[in-house]
Amino acid sequence: MNKVLMLCCSVLMVSHVVMADDATCAGGSGTVITGVISGRKYCKSNKSMNWWNAYAWCDAMGKKLIDLNTDCGCDGIANCNSLCADIKFPDLSGWGWTAIPYIHPNNGPHDAYGIILKDGFITLTSTHFGRTSSGAALCK
Repeated sequence: MNKVLMLCCSVLMVSHVVMADDATCAGGSGTVITGVISGRKYCKSNKSMNWWNAYAWCDAMGKKLIDLNTDCGCDGIANCNSLCADIKFPDLSGWGWTAIPYIHPNNGPHDAYGIILKDGFITLTSTHFGRTSSGAALCK
């Protein structure tokens, strides 16, 4: 009985320490970044992945990929001059996935938008939601 109680207490203490750490997310497989304008905390994966895996990675934490409309003040990519002002981190390299697909007029949704992390530039990824492209997951 004492062993069970000690194990439960240990698990609770470890869980509390992980939750209190503001520098990481997803148990250390991600890093917390703070929006430049909103101050919102985002979780950026430390490893690159395709769009499908990025979506699942965020979903596993009960989060979602960032949205150009609600997180960047865009309407699609209109009304924001192809920039996400909240995601500008000059010290970071690479880019991250968003939840917004690009709907091709003839072929439907085959691409997804990403954000260049250092300057907030919104970019279009390769076909089929990045099956051959790798970017960081950006979760909210």
